[in-house]
Amino acid sequence: MTSLESQLFEGVFLEAIIKRRRSSRNHLGLENDKEDEDGRKFSSAHSVPADCAPPEPVSRSSQRPAVSTERNNLPHLNTASEVHQVSVGHKVSTQRVAVAYGLVRFTNPRLVDIIKDHALEKGDVLAVARVAGIMAVKTTSNLIPLAHNNVPVEGCSINLSLVGPGTEATTGTPQEIEELEEMKHPIGSCGGLKIQVTCESTGKTGVEMEAMCGVVGAALTVVDMCKAVDKGITIEKVKTIGKKGGKSGDWGIFAKTEEEK
Repeated sequence: MTSLESQLFEGVFLEAIIKRRRSSRNHLGLENDKEDEDGRKFSSAHSVPADCAPPEPVSRSSQRPAVSTERNNLPHLNTASEVHQVSVGHKVSTQRVAVAYGLVRFTNPRLVDIIKDHALEKGDVLAVARVAGIMAVKTTSNLIPLAHNNVPVEGCSINLSLVGPGTEATTGTPQEIEELEEMKHPIGSCGGLKIQVTCESTGKTGVEMEAMCGVVGAALTVVDMCKAVDKGITIEKVKTIGKKGGKSGDWGIFAKTEEEK
């Protein structure tokens, strides 16, 4: 074999080896800048089209929802939507009054008379419930996590009214404060107890929560003392029906009418 023939043979042999290697790389998806039939480029390390590759890992902090820069309407949430206790240090002390209401519904028609006759073994239901309501008012911050402690409650009155069986009025709506104020209005077919708590304070924060805690404290005491003779007793319609003082002004039963304004 001449030298020329030898060179030609080596060239053909090397070209065959290169083609085989390229064919193997294409089969494994390792060739750079290859395109599929839709014109999408392949990654050099994967056989998956580059535009179909999985997204980069996302950190937990980046997964949190974006928080609006606008002022949140819920004062107990800061700009990061985290719970905190509202600061009242900058507020001016004003006279504040709050009135809350609730009722205890009986399912035993005899319970009203039993309470009136002081026939329960645990004693005077109304007297104990009244004291329990006052105690609940003074321990509000221990029950409500974000309530301010040491609120100077300067006065607290508990109005309890036993109501005999009767048909409840169907006129009006639960939002009508005037109807809620009628403490002698009948409660269902077995009667019940209506509770109204009024709290007064001179300070930088309202006493609505104190008034409602007073209602619930008195109501729970009634349930505890009467459950032996009425296991179906319930607590209902606990709400604030009026407030006075503070930045938001008077509301509910203290709101001024158009004529008074």
